[in-house]
Amino acid sequence: MCKKTFGIVCVVVASVVLDGGGSVVWAQASGHLSWGPNLLVNGSFEDGFTGWSLTLGAREETGGPEVQSTVSIDSEVAHADLASIRLSGSSDTTLWLAAHSDPVAVRENAQYVLLAWAKAEGVVRDADQYPNSNAYIQFLGSDGAIVRMGRSPVRATPKILGTSDWRELQRVVKAPVGAVAAQVGVALTCTGTVWFDKVELHEVTNVVWHKKVTDRFVFHGEAGQEPKREVI
Repeated sequence: MCKKTFGIVCVVVASVVLDGGGSVVWAQASGHLSWGPNLLVNGSFEDGFTGWSLTLGAREETGGPEVQSTVSIDSEVAHADLASIRLSGSSDTTLWLAAHSDPVAVRENAQYVLLAWAKAEGVVRDADQYPNSNAYIQFLGSDGAIVRMGRSPVRATPKILGTSDWRELQRVVKAPVGAVAAQVGVALTCTGTVWFDKVELHEVTNVVWHKKVTDRFVFHGEAGQEPKREVI
């Protein structure tokens, strides 16, 4: 992906999202994207948890003692600047914490790109753990309730698993009808440690999708729309 520039046109070569099995489910076509400013506060976590709060992301019912994952600001590991947010858990963890940004204003039917740099160490799914290790976005209505997108309340970036140096995760999403605000989150719900840095949300225009064929589906779309899925 090219470097982004604000207020002018930027050429994007490709943006691919993977599903839980690792197969391509949609791809963003080459085109000219116009980027708005970053909407998030303190996405580099240099000011600690300012602009962010912790929430329970997942709970596993094991019948045993409840063990909480850890979320902290790491001033020794960072992709850029001086800090990152660090999430860790083990095979014993039953309460998985996530970090949410404060809500930011959005426009319904507008398109947004979620960006996050992530680094992983020993991230694996043990037993019945939820396989999440990524950034995500959810939209809120005027009453503060989550506005669902189809069957899902969130849209997420690809996961970062195993042990990996810093790499950029991204997801383009269209704000649903009724959305007036958005929250971005970072989450880990499986064994290991993941760091996130430079988490950003930008409104983008001139998004164009092209057809992508997987083993079971064809994904296609038009400018200004999210890709649609057809069973084949």
